[in-house]
Amino acid sequence: MEFFTVHAGTFQSNDIGTDATERSHRATRIKMGETFYPSIRRLAVVRPFGVSSAASLPQTFSDWADFLPCNVVDRIDENNVEVDIFLSFSQTYEASPNTLSSINTIIDKFNAESTENEISWSKCFRNIFAIEANILDDDDLYLPNQARRNMMWVNGPNRQFSAAVRSVTGGDFGKYDAMFLMEGDCVPVKEYWMDSLRKEAERSFLEHGPFAILGSKYNGDSWDKFRDSLPLSLQHHINGNAVYNVTHPLFLNLLDQLESESDTPYNAIPYDYRISQILVEGMLGVLPEVPPLIIKEYLAENGKELPINTGKFRKWWDMYCEDEKSPIQESHVISNYASTNLSPRHLADETASIIHGAKHYLPWEQSRHAITLVVSDWQEGLSGHLISHIDSSKHPFSKLVVMVPESTSSSDTDSLVHANTSLHVSIEKRSRPDYMDLCTAPIDTEWFMMTNSYHVVAPHVELLFTNDEQRRPVIPFVPADEHNCDNVCRCHDIHESSLRFAPDNDMVIQDFDMLFRTEERNAFCSEWVRRYGEEGERLHTTGMSSSPAEKPVGPTATSFVSYLLMLGIADNVYFFSDSTIFGGRDNFIREYSEEEEMAAASGIPVLSSHLLRNRGAGDAKSRQEVKCSRRIQDIQAPSTSFVPQPSISTGTETDTTTTLSPTPAPAPTGFLPGRCESWCHIVPISWHPGDAHPGMCSWWPCGNCLPCQV
Repeated sequence: MEFFTVHAGTFQSNDIGTDATERSHRATRIKMGETFYPSIRRLAVVRPFGVSSAASLPQTFSDWADFLPCNVVDRIDENNVEVDIFLSFSQTYEASPNTLSSINTIIDKFNAESTENEISWSKCFRNIFAIEANILDDDDLYLPNQARRNMMWVNGPNRQFSAAVRSVTGGDFGKYDAMFLMEGDCVPVKEYWMDSLRKEAERSFLEHGPFAILGSKYNGDSWDKFRDSLPLSLQHHINGNAVYNVTHPLFLNLLDQLESESDTPYNAIPYDYRISQILVEGMLGVLPEVPPLIIKEYLAENGKELPINTGKFRKWWDMYCEDEKSPIQESHVISNYASTNLSPRHLADETASIIHGAKHYLPWEQSRHAITLVVSDWQEGLSGHLISHIDSSKHPFSKLVVMVPESTSSSDTDSLVHANTSLHVSIEKRSRPDYMDLCTAPIDTEWFMMTNSYHVVAPHVELLFTNDEQRRPVIPFVPADEHNCDNVCRCHDIHESSLRFAPDNDMVIQDFDMLFRTEERNAFCSEWVRRYGEEGERLHTTGMSSSPAEKPVGPTATSFVSYLLMLGIADNVYFFSDSTIFGGRDNFIREYSEEEEMAAASGIPVLSSHLLRNRGAGDAKSRQEVKCSRRIQDIQAPSTSFVPQPSISTGTETDTTTTLSPTPAPAPTGFLPGRCESWCHIVPISWHPGDAHPGMCSWWPCGNCLPCQV
């Protein structure tokens, strides 16, 4: 990797050279066993970026004016800690004049403000350097939609990370003790954040011994639906935006390993996740998961199996991670919400000074958005359970419209209207089939949502809106691809029917996730009825239903969005968010199982069939019937289609769809003395409640670890 200084400014006129090196050598040293480690006296703050993000990088520094990195006024250099900034470009400045111009804007501003008397972020740093990773454009890749088949899909971030570390440790800029990798979406939210991070690092040295990596696990809720199905190395990996002790032998070994794997299928794993895989393999002997197609192609091209390094990693574990050593430590200054959609509510109790990866949106405002909730009911009185519990939820709804069978008795409708709720409830007897509820529900508010009587409203209904003048609702979708949709017949049928409006539609939206705008709903339903009839009786003539006797796929949220795409207005009304990347939240919680719902569809009263909850999964046919039932609104996409997005700074980016499909790592067998305690300390795990699930006990049957005493 070739690096060079394009333009270097100096703070307090201190040149990098012999003096800086000598200062580094005078740093405090901590002894662990027979090994001495320097504490942090020189820190490199590395800001990685690529071609597409170069233009926006200057603004990220301007935002530091709101939250200064350090206390400039009362700054005390008693510890003589020097901090430099490295602007790390993935390719070369020579080949990208526009990028060089953006970087010089930052450096010129740094130089100007460093000599002024005004308070500015630049006074918190000694020097600023521009470095380059010299990755070829064809290799500077980040292609998540190729994660299962292209060994190079994440090559750009992987190579840029190692190149930046080599630059910091190469000696051209003096000797550094640590490096803080801080991407453009790593945002300060409290003042003096760098002081806090530096002090935390020093405190970690003193209290827990030298760390190799100090960072944050994933703190968002995008994994909540399938967390337990993810490999432990993924659940507990430290995100790449972290502090790296560039003098620690474990970190240097890990870096060498990452570089040696650049031409193997392990290169298809983001570097931060790969580090966690190596540690878990060393501790438990659990081999990492690598996309099978990539392994198959590697074997065909190279004629050899994927390298196995369990023995080497075990030696590293024994040398650096046993005997109460804690080389991987969790930061409380950095909080990782990578690829998570958040409203201000989610960060109300956040104590971290630096937030990574969160997508910030506005919450629902009652003064701006009046919303009706439509409840589809099939069995007399079942929706009363939802209605009587809705006031205990924090929700945006001002009205309830319950769609019931035409045969519903007056006494049943009266009981629903007078159910215990503060909301206005209206009952609408169907005059058309139930699959037409989306179109036939009478709505007099601007917006509405839908659910059915087999669900209840979640404790907190989360509706997000874009932070712009349009205030568009944020709508989660599932990519309509082979992995997420094609193998689930309910999803496949819904997507296929939507293509009649927009053939290029590649999204599937769950009905319960959609916030419908009534005006567009009315226009869509008029068009749907014009094409297919009042009850969809002409669907079979279009190939969307095999016969008139088959119950059709009626109007859906996916077809509604496809209609808006056809008109070219979908993105003007909504902002669509890929739930396989940014996750999603259930605004409606299933109260009755899918088996119970199917039983109700066959005439068995739901309230008398709870025994179905305790039955086995049933034969393949019954499960398939459940999945394919057009009665059930939920689209059950694979629950493990999500993988955390790596630290991304490269310039060649594409629209992301789904990434790797993790499945649980094979559980170790037999008694593992001491392993449970070691896992608690090293990964590291502060053992959040979500981690301490009973499954841990079957994996690590030991007696001294809190999770195993559940």
